[in-house]
Amino acid sequence: MDGENEEVQDAYEEVEEQRAVAAQWKRKLQKLTNDMADLRSLLDEQTCRNNLLEKRQRKFDTELQSAQEELKRERSAKDRLSRERDQAHAEKYALEQSLSEARLEIELKEERLAAASRELEERGGGGDELTALRRAKSELERRVRDQEEELDELAGQIQLLESSKLRVEMLLEQQRKEARLEAAARDDEMEETRANAAKKLKILESQLESEHSERSLLLRERHELERRLASLEETARAEAQEQIQLVHRLKRDLKRYRALLRDAQTMLDQKEKEGGGKAQIRQLKNQVEDLELAVRAANKARSTAEAEASEAASALEEANRARNEAAERALSASRDAAAARAQLDDAEEEAAELLKKYRASTSALCSAQAEAREAEAKAEAASEEARAAKERANELATRLAAAEAGHTQGHHETERRLELRNKELESSLELEATSRARLESQVARLRDAHEQLASELAAARAKDQQAAEEVRKLTRQIRELKEENTSLNAKLSETTRLKLAAESAAQTAAAEAAAAKDEARLAARRATALQEAIAGDLSSPGDSRDTDSENDSYSSDESIGTFLANHKLSPAAPSRSSLHHDSHKSTSSEGRASRSSISSGSKPLSPTKESYA
Repeated sequence: MDGENEEVQDAYEEVEEQRAVAAQWKRKLQKLTNDMADLRSLLDEQTCRNNLLEKRQRKFDTELQSAQEELKRERSAKDRLSRERDQAHAEKYALEQSLSEARLEIELKEERLAAASRELEERGGGGDELTALRRAKSELERRVRDQEEELDELAGQIQLLESSKLRVEMLLEQQRKEARLEAAARDDEMEETRANAAKKLKILESQLESEHSERSLLLRERHELERRLASLEETARAEAQEQIQLVHRLKRDLKRYRALLRDAQTMLDQKEKEGGGKAQIRQLKNQVEDLELAVRAANKARSTAEAEASEAASALEEANRARNEAAERALSASRDAAAARAQLDDAEEEAAELLKKYRASTSALCSAQAEAREAEAKAEAASEEARAAKERANELATRLAAAEAGHTQGHHETERRLELRNKELESSLELEATSRARLESQVARLRDAHEQLASELAAARAKDQQAAEEVRKLTRQIRELKEENTSLNAKLSETTRLKLAAESAAQTAAAEAAAAKDEARLAARRATALQEAIAGDLSSPGDSRDTDSENDSYSSDESIGTFLANHKLSPAAPSRSSLHHDSHKSTSSEGRASRSSISSGSKPLSPTKESYA
């Protein structure tokens, strides 16, 4: 019987412990729910930021592709202009060659003319040399015919040169118009690109400010979560201290209740000696079995709740770790975005420099074309001079015929004029040589500038490739962030499911605790009935026996009420001094006198029977 009473006390203790554990787990579940709500809000913000980064990435890709297409168009236009310039240089070189050949022929004719004039001077003194003059005349006529043939050939060449010159002028004019149109279109495109770049820069600045504000908000939330975790730890430590104090208090109460049970055991032994109470013993055994079942169910519910709580705690730790990792990745993504913006600024500056250099090369090409036109004009002037020389040769032939007829006085003056003209032609040839040297130096300078632009264009291509590689890296990082976001959502859903399961388990444990409480109340009523029956058997007959039975029942009700009050099963709770007084009296070895002293000592502090209803 003593063992059964101890099991009853253990069952009461287990029920109280289960109730305390259930309340603690409810508080923890509430805290976990709040933390999960915070995590869900952070996850939503992270998802919004990831979507915004994806939109920015797609926009940056489209703009980069358009810039690459514009660069390809500019490269093709530059290649076409370089080919046309080379073709113009080749035609210019051919014209210069033909001009030099014409000049050489003119020089040869002038030399022949000078030789003829010298012969005339040598032979102009004597009239006896008429035969020699006639031979010279025939020779000069032959030479004049040769010169006329040469001049006809030169005229044909000059006509060919004029036709080629006209064709080159038409081609240059067409190229000039195309170059002006392309330059205007390119200027418009560059202005539009510059405006788009300025808009993009403003957008990136606003995005950077928003990311900075979001980062500061995340830091504040992190500090708030750390403070909350610290408060949770303090609360957990305080609850642990309270649980330890509760365990000590329950141990002291257990000692007192064991003393009461020993007293009840002595009473039961007394009753067994007197031969009664078998039905009450069976009833008490039934109560003990019911309490054992309740204890087993409570233990099972407690183990289940502890397992689910541990799983929920591990899920919460994992969610916190994932949240910290996501915050770190968001910071790294913002740093990468800032680096990409800096690279974009560098690319825009390089594009502006390339545009300036391209404009400078275009102006240099226009000046070269102007110089080519000047050279063509000079070639035309040289052809005019060749025609004038042909006319002079004809005039010289006529004058030679006149000299043969009469050796007029104007012959010497004509020779002087021819010498002066020869000097003028030599000076014009020297001027042409200097202009040609200047054109060659300008062409060499333009060639060097073209090579420099080609090297800068190659460097710009390399930088474009590097920027494309950075864009691919950012795309890969965004894809990884998406995957991590998906896994974090899955973990969050799993944590939510575990939380719901833990809440259901806590509700189940609370229901089982309520059932155990009801069973404990029923057992208390049965114990009260048993004590009343024992008190009725041990009391004296008559009014004194009824009075003692009522007092014993009242004392038993008081002891059971004290037990239930200490376990929070009844609103009435006696003081600790009265319980100590009851325990001290119950340890006495005297039979009925000891039991009567227990009942008399506990009677003034016993609660009413209506308090258990």
